[in-house]
Order: sequence, then structure tokens, then C-alpha cells
Amino acid sequence: ISVETAKDASAGVASALAVGASPNPVAGVATIRVSAPAAVRVYDALGREVADLGTVEAEARWDAAGAAPGVYVVRAVGAEATTSVRVTVSR
Repeated sequence: ISVETAKDASAGVASALAVGASPNPVAGVATIRVSAPAAVRVYDALGREVADLGTVEAEARWDAAGAAPGVYVVRAVGAEATTSVRVTVSR
């Protein structure tokens, strides 16, 4: 799990956004979990978007069965923070 903390200047409090993926490595469907609502996208090693999972409230599924083997980045963009996690696709 990767965590990034952002400070809300108006309230003076810190908030965190966490994103995780399991199983990792994945050969089929990965479950993507976020700790707060966030826009979640998956990128390949060249930075190309390969999946847009939309706004995720808690959990979403990414079907990686058609993805080439390699390392991908799952990026979550929340209201106050952005974070990512690497996912390995294997066969």
C-alpha cells in the first residue's frame, strides 16, 4: 500500500489516501481498494492509460487478463491527496 498525506489548509488537518491492489502479482482480476473516494486509473510502464476505473468509493476490480505482462501503476486522485501503487501482471 502506498500512502500520501496532504494538508487541508482551510481546516489545518491532515488527511490520508491509501490505495492497494491484490493479488499482486496478478494474472487475472485485481481488486483495487482505496481508503477514501478517488478517481482511479491504471497506467503501463510507458505512462499510457490502460484503464479508467472511474470514481471508486472503496473497491473496484481491474481485469488485467488482457494486459501484457509487466509493471503497471494504479493511481488514485482524491479530493486532497494523490497516491499510487505498482502492480505486476504475470502469466
